[in-house]
Amino acid sequence: VEKTLFPKSHYDLLHKTNSYDQNSQRYVGDSRKPDFRFKCILTDTEFHVEAKYRSKPFQGQYDILSEAQADSFPEIHQEECSIYIALGYGGAADNPAYVSFIPYEDHREIKIPVENVLMYQVPKNTIDSKLICSPILETTSEIQTNHLIEEDATTAQNKQEETNLPLSKKRSGRTIAMGVAIALALITIVAGVLYFPLDKNDPYEIEMKSRIKNYYALSDANNLQKLTTYISPDMTFWYGLKNPSVQEVIDNIKEYRNKFPFSESSVDWTKFDVTPNPDGGYYAIYPLEYKVKSKIKAPYKVYDLKLFTVWDKDMKLVSIKEIRH
Repeated sequence: VEKTLFPKSHYDLLHKTNSYDQNSQRYVGDSRKPDFRFKCILTDTEFHVEAKYRSKPFQGQYDILSEAQADSFPEIHQEECSIYIALGYGGAADNPAYVSFIPYEDHREIKIPVENVLMYQVPKNTIDSKLICSPILETTSEIQTNHLIEEDATTAQNKQEETNLPLSKKRSGRTIAMGVAIALALITIVAGVLYFPLDKNDPYEIEMKSRIKNYYALSDANNLQKLTTYISPDMTFWYGLKNPSVQEVIDNIKEYRNKFPFSESSVDWTKFDVTPNPDGGYYAIYPLEYKVKSKIKAPYKVYDLKLFTVWDKDMKLVSIKEIRH
């Protein structure tokens, strides 16, 4: 938690709970607080993190709070700053196989079901500041960490309310063929009529890259909490679904994630291309390596994909199709 998720390059360490040896000799009252208190260097947001490790669940649940913490955390959370629970599971305590970053605001019970834990799974890299609740971001900066680019301060608060869509692979061969045909037609239109490439330093391209990076980071984390704010109500194509409602998209994602809850997504940014369309939105085309598996110890299935996406002027997803290589 201290060295990997919240390194000193991005977060100041304000508090760290005393060791067991110290408390066994003389109990320090502040030990009732969560293990860490950090301050985000970018946003000045302060927050607590309680660190937990469990090798495996018991009866389909993980135990993430003690009874004493369940009693004391509500007061600390309300009076001081937000609490998050960093839960490591699988592997070893000093190097868990997976990590979930769970807002205490969303889950205050002692135990949490496995399926809920998976919804908050994050990469074992620096936690992005957008996952930390903050009323206002006062600093405008672009900082690239291992898996995302920080968004401009004027829009970062809204981006905290957004989530990202996991890929879904359930569709027939006929639907794939139709999707390929539509995608190729889209390429022809973009290349022959509407192709006005954005400058690589254009803020809209930077923001689109940031949006898509965050999209896949949260997709891999199974974060479905605020999914509807990321989907355009005028969605025209979601893989095999034509003109789906927001609820149909959500149901499709849940069905796929129940089968394959673990994924890793990697965009080839050297071949990323964004083109404006006449409606004020954008076409974004990019290669993607997508890996999924059904269980922690199962081998990954690897897909070499090319994604064709359409975004409206508010950068909400309107259409997403793929071609498998």
